[in-house]
Amino acid sequence: MLKIRATGSLHELLGEAPTDLRARLKDETGQSFRRINRYNELALLGALRCRKHAGVIAEDTALYLACDSPMLADSVKILQGIEIERRPPSPFEFMNISGNMAGYYIANQLGLSGPQLALHRNHAGLEAVLELLMLQSAQHRRALIGYVEEGVWPLPEQRLRHGFPTNAPLSECSHWYYFDQDCAAPSAVIEITDHMLPTSATQGMETPLALSRYLAGTDTGIMRLGSALTVRKPVTES
Repeated sequence: MLKIRATGSLHELLGEAPTDLRARLKDETGQSFRRINRYNELALLGALRCRKHAGVIAEDTALYLACDSPMLADSVKILQGIEIERRPPSPFEFMNISGNMAGYYIANQLGLSGPQLALHRNHAGLEAVLELLMLQSAQHRRALIGYVEEGVWPLPEQRLRHGFPTNAPLSECSHWYYFDQDCAAPSAVIEITDHMLPTSATQGMETPLALSRYLAGTDTGIMRLGSALTVRKPVTES
């Protein structure tokens, strides 16, 4: 069983031009970030919102970052540079797609010294991280888990890339959850079932969005995550 202590989310529909996330980061941290890409900006903004909700996040907290399309904007840019412009990627472009730079920025801002892991699984990144935490070999008492998907412009190319209709709405997100096994009053708990459930109707970024809405809402029913996990809110006595 995993205990959720705090959450923080950013989920926005995309317009024809990107919003200025760097300005938001400066407003929240008072710092200017250079050579940081949009994916890392989204990850950091969501993690900071989760820390604000939690009040404090323990230094030994493990950090997990999940996604379905990791560093897609930089990957597209690098491939276009190689195939069309016939140029190699810049050092910063290469660093952004080859390492867990988002984890570095988050750990630095939140003062974390625990282990880190970046994980990708098609259509089920968040579920994959939760399944890892459920393993008996996972010894973390506290874990900060994020699911991040960035917008990629131009939007018509992004719709074509995913096989979406030409008028399909697109969004980007950064959903974060702070798990604390020592929390006496968790907002919700996640459990693994003793039998396989029918596959959940939500997938990809719809899953963390549904989980964040469930945690923020008044629904007291049980939510299903994937085919083996359930989320429930503790019953409080009146």
